[in-house]
Amino acid sequence: MLAVPLKETKGLDWSGPLRTYISSNYSPEELDKHASSIQRLSTTRERVANATGAGDSSVEAMESYLTMLGDVEPRFPLGEGGLKLTFVWYDALRPTKKLSMTQFEFERASVLFNLAAVLSHQGMVQDRSDMGGLKKACAFFQRAAGIFFHLRDNVVGHRLLGPTLTDMSPDGLEMLTNLMLAQAQACFYEKAIRDELKPAILSKLSSQACEWYGCALEAASSSTLAATLDPTWAVHLDFQHKCFQASTQFQYAKVVHEVAEETTEGYGEEISRLGLASQLCEEAIYAGQKGRLPGSMLETVRHLRQVIHSRLDDASDDNNRIYMQPIPPARSLSTPPMAALAKPIAPPDHLAYTADISQTLRRGSDVYEEALFAGLLPVVMQEADTLYKSRLTHMVEEFGNKVQDATETVKLRLSEAGLPAAVEAGDASQDGIPEAVWTRIESGVLSRGGVSGLQGSLRDNDALAAKSGEELRSIEAKLQEEEQEDAACRSAWGELWTITPSANLSLHMRGDVSRYKSLVAEAHASDGVLREKLSASKNKMEILSYSRSNLDRMFPSSDEVDDNPDVEATRTDLALMLVDLGASIQELEGLQGQLVDETASDSIAAAMMSAPGGASAIAASESKLSKLIDSEMHKYDQMLEEMEHRIDDLPAMLSKVLDLNFEFSKMRGQSEGSIKREGLIAEIDQAIEAFDELATYILEGEKFYLNLSGRIEQLRTTAMDHCYVRELQRKELETELSSRFGGGPPSAQQQQQQQQRQPQGAYPGMDRPGYNRMQSQPLMTPYAVGSAGDGAAQAFPMGRSAVQTVPAMPAYPMDSGGSAPMAAQVSAPPPPSYSSATGGSTGDAAKIAQMRAALGNSVSDERLAEALDGAGGDVNRAINHILGAEPSPSSKRTSKKRFGWR
Repeated sequence: MLAVPLKETKGLDWSGPLRTYISSNYSPEELDKHASSIQRLSTTRERVANATGAGDSSVEAMESYLTMLGDVEPRFPLGEGGLKLTFVWYDALRPTKKLSMTQFEFERASVLFNLAAVLSHQGMVQDRSDMGGLKKACAFFQRAAGIFFHLRDNVVGHRLLGPTLTDMSPDGLEMLTNLMLAQAQACFYEKAIRDELKPAILSKLSSQACEWYGCALEAASSSTLAATLDPTWAVHLDFQHKCFQASTQFQYAKVVHEVAEETTEGYGEEISRLGLASQLCEEAIYAGQKGRLPGSMLETVRHLRQVIHSRLDDASDDNNRIYMQPIPPARSLSTPPMAALAKPIAPPDHLAYTADISQTLRRGSDVYEEALFAGLLPVVMQEADTLYKSRLTHMVEEFGNKVQDATETVKLRLSEAGLPAAVEAGDASQDGIPEAVWTRIESGVLSRGGVSGLQGSLRDNDALAAKSGEELRSIEAKLQEEEQEDAACRSAWGELWTITPSANLSLHMRGDVSRYKSLVAEAHASDGVLREKLSASKNKMEILSYSRSNLDRMFPSSDEVDDNPDVEATRTDLALMLVDLGASIQELEGLQGQLVDETASDSIAAAMMSAPGGASAIAASESKLSKLIDSEMHKYDQMLEEMEHRIDDLPAMLSKVLDLNFEFSKMRGQSEGSIKREGLIAEIDQAIEAFDELATYILEGEKFYLNLSGRIEQLRTTAMDHCYVRELQRKELETELSSRFGGGPPSAQQQQQQQQRQPQGAYPGMDRPGYNRMQSQPLMTPYAVGSAGDGAAQAFPMGRSAVQTVPAMPAYPMDSGGSAPMAAQVSAPPPPSYSSATGGSTGDAAKIAQMRAALGNSVSDERLAEALDGAGGDVNRAINHILGAEPSPSSKRTSKKRFGWR
């Protein structure tokens, strides 16, 4: 079995172009929101570039990257006005040849090719002596065949236009498709041999494998491949083709013999086919010896030849003695029938990118852990969608105000009329607290822990605030300690201490610490306001902590309630009308909530893409866009009409309630007991309202602290990584300098002499044989700072835990007065200004600045540029090369293979 070699590629910097494009076309919040997507894309592409062999991790990396490309392509154009990216891939069949293109489809096709190649490796390494291994090998070869077939019939010359390399030429893909199918069919043939199936089946399976090997050989011998393809390919294909030709004739000779035994005709044909099989074995052995194929392959054919010779001798002897039938020439023999069990298995839609683009833009985690750039629309749709969402927001606010005005008016008028307290107080059917009032206490207060629950929640918020403050002080102390150690070394070693000052590197982290400390202080002040309001309302809410039996005793006996049948009938009617009015308000508020939910996730993107001419045509025409928006808005008409209808019904329902309440007030007696019952119910309702307001604000504070804790944990991880790497850098440089100057800092004169001797651009100790600074240092620095012309520092978190930025948190501070807490009117501070691992600016200049920040000023710009070019633009590889962790880049592919430089 053969495995297809993988295409090699050059390093690709996704980060810089993506960050530049998003910064230029979207809000800063979008860049922060999608920083983790950029990092994941860059990391996965690097894994794809380094993939080798048959590992499952290579398949997972390629499938993830192909899915990610499906997220990237519809959002980010290439070329002028888009991403400045060039994809470079080498020919798998001619490794010295490469092709550069600025097409997503070229990148996708190349990765698909490598996925098929890895699958072919997985098929090749399976243990086919085991039935399970044989089945796996067959499945891998069929999947590989499906990808090569897809590239040949659907991609090259269709979606991928322009020049192609040999491996993805029509003939190249034809050869690889047929090779994979032939090897899968050979697996079916091996299984059939083990299962001792009939010769008729074996001959059909073998004949089909022979056919596919022949097609692969024909493609390899074409004018496109013959002059460029390594001759080993043709030797192997020719050998396998002849072997399966021999096997087919041998098995079919058995079929002919079985027929002859029944009909007494065909013994001569059997001998002719056996003779042809023997001749084909000889040709296969000759071709294998000439092509220097492994001896194990030749031994298999020799064994088959021996079996054929034995059967041929017996058949010839029987024919000479008994049947004496003529032996037809080989050229007159018919071709044995074929049966194809192997089939090319097409790649899934999300890998082949045949899925609906609108589904790609809307999908979440349906294919892998999380979609990249979720919610980010292409620029051509962004402005249109913003306009559409603005219309939706205006509509929601307009009807929200209508609903609020209508419901608040109803509640105010009912309160002024003493409802529903008067109705509940007039219930003479039971003593004690009315059931409806007790239900409100149970569901609205007791289920949330009551007043003691509010106090406990405030204590929990205090604990969260204290923990956040302690974490921030710990981070601040660790950064300060690291800065002091760096300053001490810098003072001792002077200009020989060439690593970047810690104060510059930790600038953004210290800024985040200060900002978070300010947020904690403001939130803690808000907790104080709530605590005061809880204390002030404690007496009012005390009644909510009473047991039902105590409340029952507080209420006057129902004997004091007017039990006149006419009064009770009117009260019952009024109660039912209040229930209907309340239900109508709830339904109206439910419709408003439904409207908010549906519009929040609504987008015009799908409608733009499905419109005639596509999104570009709609975005280019103001009139078309306006019509499309109007059309999309109409889907809410039915809901809005229903809301309008219910709003219009409220005044009439309220009027009927108030009219009946007026009659009820005139009819009922105003005894001392009924007045007291009404007062108690009103007192309980006011207490529930105060409780509900405080509970809402305390819950808001809890959410704030939990959100802040997550961000502080991110900052802590980044700071610890920073300090860890800085400690390694400091120890290594100190060890190097100490060994150079006899164990301690040099005098000022020694420092001056050393500076004169040291060539500009050399890292201290790099000229010492065997020195490898990366032996004890992580491959990527958690924090490196570079200059951007004006000297402003830029943070580049990298390594074990790159920080993922999140949008700014909502402000939690309350008012400081004695009134109820209210939302703060000041805007929240911006989120931490972290950027991704591979660059915060575009172009080689920015990358060189980043490298200088990590390596110090001892390396010349020319040296940095040379390493960056050799690493294909990959900053981390270039840094590793300078530090001795990567070999020198070479323009020759043979050198790259020999030294492992990818």
